[in-house]
Amino acid sequence: MKQEPEPGVPSLTEVPSLTEEPIRTAEPAKRTGLQLAGFIPFVAIGILHLAGLISDQTWLSTATKPLILLSLAFALVWTVPSPSSRTLSRPVVMALVGLGLGWVGDIALMVEGQTWFLVGLGTFLLAHVAYVVLFVRYFGHGRVRAAALVYLLWFAGLMALLWPHLGGMLVPVLLYGVVIGAMAVAATRCGPTVAIGAALFLLSDSLLAVNRFVPDAGLWQPDVLIMLSYIAGQGLIVLGVARAAVATAQRPGSRR
Repeated sequence: MKQEPEPGVPSLTEVPSLTEEPIRTAEPAKRTGLQLAGFIPFVAIGILHLAGLISDQTWLSTATKPLILLSLAFALVWTVPSPSSRTLSRPVVMALVGLGLGWVGDIALMVEGQTWFLVGLGTFLLAHVAYVVLFVRYFGHGRVRAAALVYLLWFAGLMALLWPHLGGMLVPVLLYGVVIGAMAVAATRCGPTVAIGAALFLLSDSLLAVNRFVPDAGLWQPDVLIMLSYIAGQGLIVLGVARAAVATAQRPGSRR
């Protein structure tokens, strides 16, 4: 005999999906605004870092770079509503894994030398894998958007530009390009906040590759452009995840 679930108790199959959506009522919106205040340190640190790059204050840009993703991880944990739970939801944990790997990559890229560059490349590759899992398994809905076809053109154009200059770095850079492209494509399943963030993240890594491998690339303020698109990209991805987690927690009968 089929047993009906008790009223108000969700069945095992009723696991809410994590998607970006606006907050409908005034009280939740007020509470969400207070939670999003956790992003203030991230924004402040990002501005200080960019100011250090623009003004050639190396000490400032060096001191603030390790704090960028740490403050963003703090913002995510602060924003996610968990008043009665000691655990975080799987999407949030996966986002934190991506941020943690990105933080290791940031530190590695601060050190001169090919070995540390490869360490940074490897950890950022793993960070993108974590984001792919997040966007495909835990976040977003529906199919990949048709607009993702633009990333095929991006990949072909970037590889054509870099190919003559890569030498022994051809395979690592090619693999990295495939993974970050997959991350940006998977992000099109999510809301516009995450999709734009992923596109900016991809732009940042593309500028980094061109600036490093193409002689006399002639990029204007390359460090500023790279970090501006990186900070904005990571911030928008995490903001999209945080807003979705808040909205999901506010649904009647939702479970974390």
